[in-house]
Amino acid sequence: MGTQAMVLLVAIVYLILMLGVGAWVNMRMKSSKEFLIAWQPLKFFVIAIAAFSAIQRGWGVVGYPVTTSDGGTGSLS
Repeated sequence: MGTQAMVLLVAIVYLILMLGVGAWVNMRMKSSKEFLIAWQPLKFFVIAIAAFSAIQRGWGVVGYPVTTSDGGTGSLS
């Protein structure tokens, strides 16, 4: 299997997984209030995931370009 085929397969599997999660959550939500409070028992977990995502996004936007400019493309491997 070639690299492009593998990337396409992973993208399709990810899309199907995300659509499945969306459908599952849509069936469980009874009102918009539940959606807005992010299922009260999961509040800490949702906040932790959001914070982690923000930190990772910051590294992707700031960290990689700085690392590349400091050490060249060899520093990314």
